[in-house]
Amino acid sequence: MRALLPAICLLAVTTFPVSAADLGSLLGGDVAAALVADGTLRRVVARGAMPGWLPAVDSREAILSDARRLNPTIAVELLRWYGDLPARFDTADGRLRLYNAMRAVSTMQGLTYWSASRGKERVLFTLSHAVAGPSDPSPRSDPVAAILPASDRLYSLQVDQTFGRHFYLGTYDNRTDHLVVRTENADVISYLLVPVMQPGGLVTVCVLVPFPDGVLLAGLLYSKTAMPVIDRTGREASLLNRLVALSNWVAARLAQP
Repeated sequence: MRALLPAICLLAVTTFPVSAADLGSLLGGDVAAALVADGTLRRVVARGAMPGWLPAVDSREAILSDARRLNPTIAVELLRWYGDLPARFDTADGRLRLYNAMRAVSTMQGLTYWSASRGKERVLFTLSHAVAGPSDPSPRSDPVAAILPASDRLYSLQVDQTFGRHFYLGTYDNRTDHLVVRTENADVISYLLVPVMQPGGLVTVCVLVPFPDGVLLAGLLYSKTAMPVIDRTGREASLLNRLVALSNWVAARLAQP
């Protein structure tokens, strides 16, 4: 499905040994050329449209169908290339390292993001750890797999300064040439005591495609709210900044030796 070939995070232009032709079969020529030039791309998905930056891998249509079913109120997407990494992630051992790195949810604690409303950097998650499920908030150690599974699930408990304390369900799907990480809220999210998102109403999808010289990340974040969006521009900026923060977390995980 691909030739020799970002994962979903501060924005920086990195050395790009991969050519536009290498990425073109996954992203299309124009998008690939823009990513090669800039290193990171991010945007708000137009109202009524579907995300257009997911790479041409075999999980693409299932991801888009999932988004269509929810009919999100707001959607944002991001592409990022991670080069100059300390290790390769396209080997059998590398795929296992990538999988375990993405499940280290405790390392999200203390992650920061740019708060557009406050005009400054702010802590996103003040608490983050794995749990058995929504009925048991007891912290668990980050799971570490010895053998790469086809798929798995992981519940986490996170406290962020926008939505508060909530449980999330992460699913991890190892495909032939990429990893799909999908996270959704497992309980109702309220704002000022008013329910605004039902379970599954806040979804993040990360498609990570490893290459011999780096990793491609395609990140997607979308939400379905039960109330009219008053400050749409502000909401879009907030979700996009959360996605950028997530891509920075991925960068930190991939940089670990």
